[in-house]
Amino acid sequence: MELPLAIRDVAHLEALLSEPSDAAVDAMRRADGDVIVLGVAGKMGPTLARMARRAMDAAGRKHRVIGVSRFTSPDQQRTLEACGVETVRCDLLDESALVRLPDVPHVIFMAGRKFGSAGNEPLTWAMNAHLPALVCARYRRSRIVAFSTGNVYGLTPHGRGGSREADPPAPVGEYAMSCLGRERMFEYFSRAHRTPVAILRLNYATEMRYGVLVDLARRVRQGEPIDVTMGYFNVIWQADANAMALAALAHASSPPFIVNLAGPEELGVRAACTELARLLGVEVSFTGQEARDALLSNGARGWERQHRECRGGHRGAARPEQRRRAEHFGRVERHAAFEVRERGLLADLSLTSRVGVEDHAPARFILRASGRRVMLGFRARKSQRIAPRVCPHRGRRRECEHDCRRHRDAGLCGRPCAKPRRDEADGAEDNACHRQVIAMIERDFERQDRRLH
Repeated sequence: MELPLAIRDVAHLEALLSEPSDAAVDAMRRADGDVIVLGVAGKMGPTLARMARRAMDAAGRKHRVIGVSRFTSPDQQRTLEACGVETVRCDLLDESALVRLPDVPHVIFMAGRKFGSAGNEPLTWAMNAHLPALVCARYRRSRIVAFSTGNVYGLTPHGRGGSREADPPAPVGEYAMSCLGRERMFEYFSRAHRTPVAILRLNYATEMRYGVLVDLARRVRQGEPIDVTMGYFNVIWQADANAMALAALAHASSPPFIVNLAGPEELGVRAACTELARLLGVEVSFTGQEARDALLSNGARGWERQHRECRGGHRGAARPEQRRRAEHFGRVERHAAFEVRERGLLADLSLTSRVGVEDHAPARFILRASGRRVMLGFRARKSQRIAPRVCPHRGRRRECEHDCRRHRDAGLCGRPCAKPRRDEADGAEDNACHRQVIAMIERDFERQDRRLH
């Protein structure tokens, strides 16, 4: 897909956010029935449902994509229907209405009270902890992808990659605790009913109308001092989060498969606001001092699986175009509306106030910060790049085959290397063995994925 140099309007933006990745198309190709999106009327739901519909069409599938919500905005319901998404108006907390929803094999759960929804804590707990139990009972025979949040983690020191999926939860506050309650409900019913579930810990989606970067841009433009106490954060371009959610249907399992959805870069509030101020042509002031810890997530697992699927692991060898896309830090080359050239230059991007940011807003920075190659105008350090790891062991195949199989999910051999060979002939033999080991790991990935499906 040739990336545009500018986003014309909201319709163009939503088309970009719903452009399906190869992994999303592949997931819909392997889907064996309809997909229902519960809570489709939120910030991400409409573009995710449209992406599912477009991925179905690209895969040649005629299954339905159904969006469920209360639809307080009739215009949003009409827009979804115009894009081929069937809609159902429903209060999900009404158990009688929930039972009447259509039976489908694939469920994407997006309903819930969001971050910052203080003032009605009982409803927050009902939506975030009680409703998942109702949905699990209703769709106990379906595959479920459930959105959660990185807020279930505790704070982690910046510069160390962020919290990983295996880290113990440490929620702070009622919202975060209710989100952990949501995960526990899905985990309990997944184990009790053997329901395949994938839990996505999102941290945080961004696009041109909302997100951490847009909030910072507005505050910088209005001349407000920026508090940098919570000084670091992750963002992920919403189109990538949508594509990963659809691809996660294939990875749902019992007990649940848990994955972080987060951008590969760790952004600093001070550096981001300084760059935003430069792009806006205004001054910026700061208060406070950066704390040592921040709420950060490590999204490497999601990017690695996205990369693996884009290589064509389910369908044989990757096409050259897929390999080219996968080389960019293990991501899909379908980011919206920008491309960073080899010289590190940005495409000239701009948005009008119709998209939610004032004229001359730093749209290009927002896209760049959630993107692949450059952070804050400088080329990303090698350590910032997220790429799938392969076995570094250069010994004989028979010396490391067992450990490579046992550690295939980590992508590392875990066995000390054999004594290095000195002569050129033996060095060539080592390289050949290394290639065999890599091929073996890739075959193991394919067998593992076939067992999951």
